[in-house]
Amino acid sequence: EILVAEVGRTARGDQLFHILYDGTVIDERRYSVLGGDADSITARMSETFEEDMTLVRAIEVTVAALSGPDRKLENSDLEVAVLSRSNGRRCFHRLSDSEVETLRS
Repeated sequence: EILVAEVGRTARGDQLFHILYDGTVIDERRYSVLGGDADSITARMSETFEEDMTLVRAIEVTVAALSGPDRKLENSDLEVAVLSRSNGRRCFHRLSDSEVETLRS
């Protein structure tokens, strides 16, 4: 599976394309979960997802959905990145471990 994100000039132009192994393309609207226990994680995300979340809140909600009720994810377990309209041509920015630690504290 792969997720292709298109960052528009405004939020209305943003698009997420979830491409499955068989070539099926799913046009996602708010978020997408790939691999692992995607059905359970998606169910937990749907309960807590909010439009226009801050980055801190988005990380909190996502970590809770990924970890579920039976496990705790540490900062070292995470790889966090953001998409941004203000980065010029490179819209993808991976957060460093120290940035993730600051946002989660």
